Amino acid sequence: MLNMLIVDDESFVIEGLKHAVDWSLYGIRIAGEANNGAEALELLDTLDKPIDIIMTDVRMPIMDGFGLIERLNERGHRCKIIVLTGHEEFDYAKKAIRYRIFEYLLKPVTLDKIEETVSRLSAEFREENEKQRRLHDMEKKLQQSLPLLEERFYFNLLSGIYQQDMQALLGIKLHAAAYQTIIVQIDNLKPADPSAVHTADIERQRQLLSLTIQHMVSESLAEHLPLPFSVVVYNSTDFVLLLQHQAALPTGSEGEGLQPPFSAVQDLVQRETGLTVSFAIGRAYDSLQRVAKSFHEAQEALKHKLYYGNGCIVSYSDIEVNQGHYLDSFRQAKDQLVDAIQIRDAKLSTQVLSTIQSTLEKEKKYGIPYIRTLSMELVLIASLVLHEKGDHLADICPGHPDLLGEVQQLGTVADIFDTLRAAYTAIIQHYEQKGASRNRDIIHFVRTYMAEHLDQEIKLDDLAQLVYLTPNYLGYLFKETVGMGFSSYLMQLRMEHAKTLLTKPGSRIYEVAASVGYKNAHYFSKIFKEYTGVTPSEY
Repeated sequence: MLNMLIVDDESFVIEGLKHAVDWSLYGIRIAGEANNGAEALELLDTLDKPIDIIMTDVRMPIMDGFGLIERLNERGHRCKIIVLTGHEEFDYAKKAIRYRIFEYLLKPVTLDKIEETVSRLSAEFREENEKQRRLHDMEKKLQQSLPLLEERFYFNLLSGIYQQDMQALLGIKLHAAAYQTIIVQIDNLKPADPSAVHTADIERQRQLLSLTIQHMVSESLAEHLPLPFSVVVYNSTDFVLLLQHQAALPTGSEGEGLQPPFSAVQDLVQRETGLTVSFAIGRAYDSLQRVAKSFHEAQEALKHKLYYGNGCIVSYSDIEVNQGHYLDSFRQAKDQLVDAIQIRDAKLSTQVLSTIQSTLEKEKKYGIPYIRTLSMELVLIASLVLHEKGDHLADICPGHPDLLGEVQQLGTVADIFDTLRAAYTAIIQHYEQKGASRNRDIIHFVRTYMAEHLDQEIKLDDLAQLVYLTPNYLGYLFKETVGMGFSSYLMQLRMEHAKTLLTKPGSRIYEVAASVGYKNAHYFSKIFKEYTGVTPSEY
């Protein structure tokens, strides 16, 4: 209920107002009455509920109505005012405008006029309350979404997308001379075996352990690392530190000063949990737009944990200096193997591995240690791609629980590459089966959306956002699944629906055009004739 105070120096006026209107019909109750402005102010100080509406006369002893209104404004009261007076002076009207009075009623006033005013006032309160409720709901939803939005902001930043507006909205403070990423990986934290008893409990314990280590690392670094940093959870075993340097770092010095605090963290984690953590360090760059480059370098450094072992601290500069003598020979082929998994092309992976094998066997200049190192890296490439997708090699290739160790034991190049080809083929087939179902669901959603929104503008970019894909990839997927390009399919869908609408009695061409998404009926007619060979009116 809204609380109202009536202020008038005539008691019979107050009594008349109290009984002339059924105030409850408008959600209002009379909370008090006063004979002048001073009494009204005293009453406001004693009431236990705030006053929402004041209906006041102007001319009253001790303190008049406008004096009361002025004092209310000084005190910050937000109640709405209805002035009810028998005086029509122009100065009063000007004051009413200046003080933003809700209504200025002249006595004698009809009951209908009072009720109409009160009805409008009640409606205005309802509208304001509804606006406040919606605003509160929006603020509540925003607060609930903040952690997810912040996580998405950092993920996009690591992917090369810097959203300055989102950063401002979330209040994320990133102001530094240089930015540097470090990947922290929890070594040997494997997912629960799906066939094991109490798998869900084991997985929960694993996740709890991961969160505990993340918290442990964050707290320790906050104490020992003299730099501000943010923590981005990347997956169940990896999280990323985004360091903010207050001065630029010379090239090749990105690991300087980090060894002591990182070593302290490693000692703490191993002492408390029995597990080890590894640090992979990217270089520092002078803008947020280049954070993704630093992250890519940290990922490259992390790949070399294979050579350095668990519990290592490896920087990109280390591998850049040392990788030339054995890692560059088949760089392009290695990139092609990554692409083969990403685009699910088993033929390409088989071809690339066979080419590497052929080169090794033909040139015979590569020693046994190099071939074993290379075979390990080819396994590692597949493992890292799977790791980024949240999968594990042992799960996809159950017949090879330790493929790294296995390729080291094989005696010939042919045996090694036969095993690698089988593993890559199994990985790609896994994603083909996994992706086919998801792709069908995506295209079904897109086609349904198009059919249900033909009267609207439909863009591939907008649909791509709805299904969290890039426009190029959605276009490729659409054509591969449907058999025709997105634009051609949309035009066909519009034209076929138009044909159906045109056969209905009384259909008008401009209405049909609008129903299938064409604002210009002449342009629609032109497209329709190109599609069917006849004009809409002839059809």
